[in-house]
Amino acid sequence: MLALWLSNNVWVTPFYPIMTGKLSAIECTLATAQCVQLFGPAQLEKVRSAIQVRTILASGASPFIMNRAT
Repeated sequence: MLALWLSNNVWVTPFYPIMTGKLSAIECTLATAQCVQLFGPAQLEKVRSAIQVRTILASGASPFIMNRAT
């Protein structure tokens, strides 16, 4: 978001969501591999569901937090 705010170049607007999507896909893959290493395959479902719950709560709370910040 800082890149969109600081730049007025035309290329930044389409570049930012593309890179965000790519980085999100890479992070998801790496996070799964790391969870398997740390917790083992037997606990993977519990760990992933806990991570998903936090992600959903953060996504739901972000509009309210951003509204308070501005």
